[in-house]
Amino acid sequence: MKISIDKEVFKILPKLRLGFILAEDIDNKSNLQKTTHLLNETTKLTKLIFHKDTLKNHDLIQSWEVAKADFGKKAKHYHTSVERLIQDVLKGKKVTSNNTISNIISYLSLKYIMPFSADDLYRIDKKMTFKIASGKERIKLLKNLEKGEIYYKDNSNILGTKMDYWKSSKASLTPYSAHALIHFEFLPPITKEKETQILAEAKNLIQGSCGGKVTSFVLSKAKSEIEF
Repeated sequence: MKISIDKEVFKILPKLRLGFILAEDIDNKSNLQKTTHLLNETTKLTKLIFHKDTLKNHDLIQSWEVAKADFGKKAKHYHTSVERLIQDVLKGKKVTSNNTISNIISYLSLKYIMPFSADDLYRIDKKMTFKIASGKERIKLLKNLEKGEIYYKDNSNILGTKMDYWKSSKASLTPYSAHALIHFEFLPPITKEKETQILAEAKNLIQGSCGGKVTSFVLSKAKSEIEF
């Protein structure tokens, strides 16, 4: 499989770095109760820290707001997965999942205020590419991507967007997913040292909970593609 980021993406977000976790031969039902408890404890803390104003003005969320403004999109409140997740927590919605890795990455997203996506590796058609929308790409019967939007796709379908967050169910994780590809979006003020810490914690939690083989890598403007 090959993963690549188009050069056009870095014209909009030159400092974007995508951190990936590749988890193979895992048991995505193992330790579900333990990770559900971990996520529930984090949601309690999130409710104490955040309210409407802090959600909009948090430093790590502001970096995405600034990035969005750079390419001229009309501002909307939901623009990343982490904001939607926090908003669901504040509304008292259920955020726990029926699979272990989804609980882990939601926990990490809340802990570090960081956007994420996760896909079943075996449901991705050969190649994953991160691109800038022309405005003609269709994600629903009556909905196209907006021009300038960052999205990712395989050889067959659009899998998700990075701002004004949307995720296809085609490659979503299930309790029976044995191979997962998780990606975190890093922008300043998150440092490379913090990236390393987050990826290491993610690897430890996934391997400790699900077993299997877990590796990580980062793509950036300096290295924009990888094949494995």
